Amino acid sequence: MTTPVTLSVKWNKETYEATFIPSEGVLKLKVTLQGLTGVPPERAKLMAKTKGLWKGILKDDFDLSSIDYAAALSASKTETISVMLMGTADKIVAPVKKIVFLEDLPPEEIAKVVEPSGLINLGNTCYMNSVLQCLRPIPELREGLQKYNGGNALVKYLGNTLDSLDRTSESFSPDMFLMTLKRQYPQFGQTGPQGQPMQQDAEEFFSHIAAECAREMTGGDTVAYPGVDNIIDATLGIEMTETMTCDEVPSGEEVSTPSTDLSRKIVCNIQGGHGNETQINHIGEGIELALKGKVEKHSNVLGRNAVWTKTGRISRLPPVLTVQFGRFYWKEVRGKNMPFSSMLVFV
Repeated sequence: MTTPVTLSVKWNKETYEATFIPSEGVLKLKVTLQGLTGVPPERAKLMAKTKGLWKGILKDDFDLSSIDYAAALSASKTETISVMLMGTADKIVAPVKKIVFLEDLPPEEIAKVVEPSGLINLGNTCYMNSVLQCLRPIPELREGLQKYNGGNALVKYLGNTLDSLDRTSESFSPDMFLMTLKRQYPQFGQTGPQGQPMQQDAEEFFSHIAAECAREMTGGDTVAYPGVDNIIDATLGIEMTETMTCDEVPSGEEVSTPSTDLSRKIVCNIQGGHGNETQINHIGEGIELALKGKVEKHSNVLGRNAVWTKTGRISRLPPVLTVQFGRFYWKEVRGKNMPFSSMLVFV
């Protein structure tokens, strides 16, 4: 048989491709493998991994032309004719793939293989840093920011800051983004009596950034979302349907017409409602609780104001779901918002 045959040869941790002519015999095949691995023919032991070749260790006098290679190939699960080579090389053989050490990589390549880089706290800017890190891995947003060529400085510096994080493995200072944020939203530049930056709300910051991007980043890949004309709502928009039922009218005889709205986040109430009447242990429970509420409005049946139950339902989920954990509640004793922490199960 003079038709060339290609083998997949496993030796140590490496895999090689070797082409040989069966009629040239076993010794010629071993010489070919020596050129790839450095294993001399007298030390080379070949075992078949694909069925239909030979049994045990290949003998030097075996007739390789007697094998039906086409049948062996069709029966192979890996779609290759595989053999295993055992033996010690005379010389060290260079690996098939060049080994590149981490310290030899340029900064932008190092950033791809190490832990994500962090943002330097510029004075109570944890609210900003945490939201930026949450926005960082959203591909639709990143692609839109890279294509953006408008004049909104805050949107521009948002894209520049996220790109800078991708290009370094070191902590990055978002000072230009912060300066632009304070210029467009002065409330984020407020200081305390001693001149120290005041703490800010991450949800408020997220809402402003989302609104800026929604105004600026219109069009694009939004055709799959009817009624949506910007990348933010196409990526983060949650379609909500809300109904209201009057509690003071028996048997639910007065129900408002369902209304539909688009929200960029959904609330998870981790405290469990006023007075701790409900214990929240799962994120789904917190979201379900936040979708219900009591309001006071006019009842046409009663002719006066009455208490209504407001119930929200998610009618369409976005590619990326943003969840705001409601960790502050009103404590009547002190009359101010108090922090609350709770352990929640996500899955």
